[in-house]
Amino acid sequence: MNDPISALFDHLKVEQGLAEKLFSILKREEESLIKNDLNQLEVITSEKSQLINEYLLTRDGRWKKLSLVDINLKETELDQWIHSQKNESLHHIWANLNQILTDSQQINRTNGLIIHQLSSKNQRAMAILLGQDDSDGLYGSSGQSLSSSNFNKITGY
Repeated sequence: MNDPISALFDHLKVEQGLAEKLFSILKREEESLIKNDLNQLEVITSEKSQLINEYLLTRDGRWKKLSLVDINLKETELDQWIHSQKNESLHHIWANLNQILTDSQQINRTNGLIIHQLSSKNQRAMAILLGQDDSDGLYGSSGQSLSSSNFNKITGY
């Protein structure tokens, strides 16, 4: 088990485990965003940051392990190198790791869109509460745009 392929395989198993945990956290984040559970989001954000740091350190360790056995590749060359090896288990774990990371990127983008929508909604609500002009979407019964001068501030500030 000291050959470079076995060492890389074992290391990729660790990376895969971390990637699976990250995906799970991102799914929980999505659920919390949908439920607007701010307390849970704080916990998840902390967990996510710690896990991302751990994953990045582990991924960096992969390059160190490879260089110790005189395999010095650029990141863009690793995929081709792995596929050139005659080891189906290595191919499988590499493909699985990449799929989990791709799925994680997608859900992270989706979560970012949800956060952006919630932020925009909150900013519009704050503008209304503060009596600022946020009336682009408000129309009177005659179809005329309503201006904020027709409204009083709700907050008193």
